[in-house]
Amino acid sequence: MKQPYATARAYDVNFGDKTLVRADKRQPLAEISVVEAQAFTCYVTARVEPVGSNAFPVVLLEWGNGGASIAAREFRVYRRLRVPVVGSTVRMTGRLVSETGASLSPSSKVTCNFVAFVAAGVDGETLRNTQWTSQHGAQGLVSSGPEQLVTVQGYPAAAAARWLMLFDGVALPPVGAFPAMAAPARRAYRLDRFDTRGFRYGVYWAASSTPITFTFDPTADLRVDVEVLT
Repeated sequence: MKQPYATARAYDVNFGDKTLVRADKRQPLAEISVVEAQAFTCYVTARVEPVGSNAFPVVLLEWGNGGASIAAREFRVYRRLRVPVVGSTVRMTGRLVSETGASLSPSSKVTCNFVAFVAAGVDGETLRNTQWTSQHGAQGLVSSGPEQLVTVQGYPAAAAARWLMLFDGVALPPVGAFPAMAAPARRAYRLDRFDTRGFRYGVYWAASSTPITFTFDPTADLRVDVEVLT
């Protein structure tokens, strides 16, 4: 006879805890394993000490079913992290990184108190977990790997007849290339993709002096904010 979830403790391991993480260390935060796949919601808060330190708490989330598991990119924890998943196993680990994403020095005195737990079920919220990148200039690399792009927005330093173009790649494309996405950039612009736009190789943006195909405009100075799914 199948036992209720709450009594199946033989399959549950540390599904919530408070954990102190120091400097460059990586620590397990929460882990759960059950017999059958089901919906879980993962929650994390984090407090960095000393306050104002140039350090950011990040969480690596892995989940799966049976012998298969996948991992999202590391999530930075701003106020509260919430990630819904479905599987039979869920594991979270935490660490501290610098503003650029590098590990802290082993001699750093910075610490972080993580509070994390995995709860069975869903809470009804519909927030998506995304990551923003902000750049400016005439060109830039947003990502060197596959992405699901949600939003692109920004504005020019000065009004001129130019266009923002995004390409599925990791380098400046040749003249005449056809962009995956594009928007007029004479003034503030915004591109929204509720269903996301997939980029296989990477996400590269550049300013163009022509509207349909690419002609690089090296004199442009655009602010470009890009939102991708995590």
